[in-house]
Amino acid sequence: MTAAATRPEKRSIGEAIHDALALTDSLGNALLFALQASLCSVAALWIAMAIQLDAPYWAASTVLITAQATRSQSLLKGVNRVIGTLIGLAASIVIVALFPQGWWSFALALSLWLALCTFVACLLRSLQAYAAALSGYTALIVLTESFGHPDEAFTTALSRGSSVILGVGLYVATAVLLIPARGTRTLRDTFEEMFAKTRATAAAMLRGENRSKDCAALMARWSGLDDTIEEAATDGLWLPGSRAGMR
Repeated sequence: MTAAATRPEKRSIGEAIHDALALTDSLGNALLFALQASLCSVAALWIAMAIQLDAPYWAASTVLITAQATRSQSLLKGVNRVIGTLIGLAASIVIVALFPQGWWSFALALSLWLALCTFVACLLRSLQAYAAALSGYTALIVLTESFGHPDEAFTTALSRGSSVILGVGLYVATAVLLIPARGTRTLRDTFEEMFAKTRATAAAMLRGENRSKDCAALMARWSGLDDTIEEAATDGLWLPGSRAGMR
């Protein structure tokens, strides 16, 4: 191997400046996201304490769990968190009502519910699976805290549900107001990039080149576009004309 081959490639000043600006922009976005999530969490904690919720820290932790870097991801995760929480709270109240005194029947019902939630979570994908899993451990939290005191189950469930709805609603409202919608643009850019790679791979195959690995990678990316499309569709709920852009 020659010295020229081992010598690191020199980069122009323009390329170095471009990379530095891209890194600065990325760090700036990360810091703004962290600041937004932190302030929103503190606000949720303060509101929960002001209205005297039993466990105000649940509202603050919900914000930090729900917080995502994009508006569509925040909305999707927030909606699925509320749905999963409400289902879990309803299940916990039903289990307590049916088995208030029986230890074995209570434990069996809770185990069956956790098994059902786990099974459903394995059948679903992405955030829908998250909602199914959340239904299980939300019921577990409420039933554990109210075990031995079945009369307190409804109060615990009400406090948990109120805190989650407060945290999700506060962060989603903040995300809608402060985070720009990028789902449609991301979807368009992704399609343009993947169509270009598909055309290039097809042209190479027509020339007789073996591109089986490239084909497999492209097929995996095309089949994994559901999340990108879902985010773009979610952003389309807020922006006039964005559905036409997705089409």
